Amino acid sequence: MDVVKLFEKGIVVTKSNPVMIVPYLVVNIATTIAAVILAVTIFGQALGMTGMTGMSGMSGGFGAGPSSGMMMGGIGSMMGGMFLFLALFLLFIAIGIGATVAMAFESAQTGKTSLNTGFGIVQRRFIDIITTIILMGIIIGIGFVLLILPGLIAFFLFLLTYPALIIDNLGPVAALKKSYEVMTKNMGDGIILFIGIIAITFLSGIINMFFGMIPIIGSLIGMVVGAVFTVYMLVVQVLFYLEATKE
Repeated sequence: MDVVKLFEKGIVVTKSNPVMIVPYLVVNIATTIAAVILAVTIFGQALGMTGMTGMSGMSGGFGAGPSSGMMMGGIGSMMGGMFLFLALFLLFIAIGIGATVAMAFESAQTGKTSLNTGFGIVQRRFIDIITTIILMGIIIGIGFVLLILPGLIAFFLFLLTYPALIIDNLGPVAALKKSYEVMTKNMGDGIILFIGIIAITFLSGIINMFFGMIPIIGSLIGMVVGAVFTVYMLVVQVLFYLEATKE
């Protein structure tokens, strides 16, 4: 398998079907909006609690009881907001990953694709996609907690989980097992794929950091760039999976 050519083909597939970028661009925009709303809400609540605490102190302690209750309520509200943001984040990521992988597969097979294909898969496989994201997050997260290296190994072994989930219509656990099987059977090529993905992620981060220094416009450009790089990486993973599993 010529992995370098797969990266080159990934560029061609992505450029030929720019519609594939739409789901992840929507995800980036929606996530950013949700994060801003959460940040503003938390900041406002923090100011409110600080003000109430100050007023309580100025009143000689008479307002301590109500202020404490309001503080607890504010903390609970902030925690609730964070959990809501996490739920929305999982929702957005599931849409982005599911739609992009489905569209990348169709594009690789037929040369063209559509949003109907992407969102159709998300609608039919939503629970499986969400479950897989959570499982991978737990496994890789635990690995990174254990001195980083186990997390990198887990990331490597399960790199093809989403293509397996969507292309072969597998369940979450079966998709994890399939990715493990394909990556271990194609260890040399898999390492090249893994290094390439890490390099592209690093490059994307640098570009986004650069544009992030530009107020407003830079952030918008960064979201587009981030979506393009993410879609490109998923396209390459799909191409690798198809090549590695073809009979």
